[in-house]
Order: sequence, then C-alpha cells, then structure tokens
Amino acid sequence: MDSNSTVSLSPALLDEGVYTIKLATNNFAIVEPGEVLYEDGSRYIGGIRNLAREGKGVLRYSSGEVYEGEWKSNNRHGTGTLTMADGAGSYVGGWAGDLQHGQGKEVFADGTVYEGEYRNGKMQGQGVLFYPTGVKYEGPFVEDRREGKGKIIYPNGDTFEGMFVANKRQGESHLVYFSTGRKYAAEWKNDQMQGAMKFLEQVATGGQDGAPASSTPVK
Repeated sequence: MDSNSTVSLSPALLDEGVYTIKLATNNFAIVEPGEVLYEDGSRYIGGIRNLAREGKGVLRYSSGEVYEGEWKSNNRHGTGTLTMADGAGSYVGGWAGDLQHGQGKEVFADGTVYEGEYRNGKMQGQGVLFYPTGVKYEGPFVEDRREGKGKIIYPNGDTFEGMFVANKRQGESHLVYFSTGRKYAAEWKNDQMQGAMKFLEQVATGGQDGAPASSTPVK
C-alpha cells in the first residue's frame, strides 16, 4: 500500500465511509482529514493501528468529556488528561486498560483535590486529599476510602494522627493543638471520640501563644 492511500474502514470501530490514511511502520496510521466520527457522536483525531485508537490522540466524547493522551488497543493507556463536561472536574496522570492507574491528580466537581496513587480506577495506595474546607488528609487509601494510619491537618494547624477503617477514625489517636502545642491521646469508634482526651506532653508547633486549646477538630 502507498504511504498515502484511500481505504474503507470497518464500521465496527469507525463510521462507514472512505478515509485517507497516512501509513507508518507496524500498521500504524494517522487518519486524514480531520476527526473520525463515531456512531454515538464522539470524535477522535490521532493515531490508529488495526482500526483501533493507538499512540497519541484526542477523543471528544458525545457526553462532553475530552481525553487527550496515550492509547493502546482502543483503551486509554499510558499518560493522559481527562476533562469532564462543563469543566466539572479533571484527571491528569497514568492510565491502564482504560482506567486510572499509577500516579495521578484528580479535581472533583465540589473542589476536592486528590494527588497520589491509583489502581484499577480507584484511589489506592499513598495519597493526599485536599478538601474545599481547607482540611488535608495524608495517608493510605483502599478503593477510594481512607484506610490505615493517616494524618489530618486542619486549617488552623491542629493535627490528628491515627487509624482509619472504611473512611472512619478508629482506635487510638493523637491530637496536637497548634496554638498551645498540647498533645493528647484519644480513642475513636466509628468516627466518634470515646470518653475524654488524655494529655500526653507539650510539643513545639511554632504556634504557642498562650491561647487556650481549640475545640476538638471536626472531620
């Protein structure tokens, strides 16, 4: 086949019609002219191999979402950016088998931001979650949930360190109040503190000013 040829492509992946393609090695092709139109109204421009999206390309979904990045066998695979419709969130990072995988950063519609590890489309591994309220969580995730030993940092500088089970605070924890440097121990069950806190020690926080301890931090 010539380096520039006109061929009919299977409607299994593309609309019926005649497309002009530029062939490279290993049956890789760039479709011309312009975008490939799918039956659901989605549009794609980029690399094609064996009639599937391959290499780098941009897919504009009929729903309004846009993915720009790497493809393998018609799936998002490698590094890419997904922007939700009407700017309601985005994801930048790794992909595997059409799912978020590896390191990434996701911005949710409510303003929450996650930076960290993904596995099979879920927040999994170490990460940092920034809430719109200014609260920050650092620690492990399992299938989108806070799970294991993590740390919460509040806007006023107070910190919580302890165990999380199914997104809830559980077991023994330590709380440090930034304004006084006072460190306390407390027990939690299903995200509720059990009994009174126990004072442990005075620690340096850089915020000691003689002010009374703030109230117990909220989640």
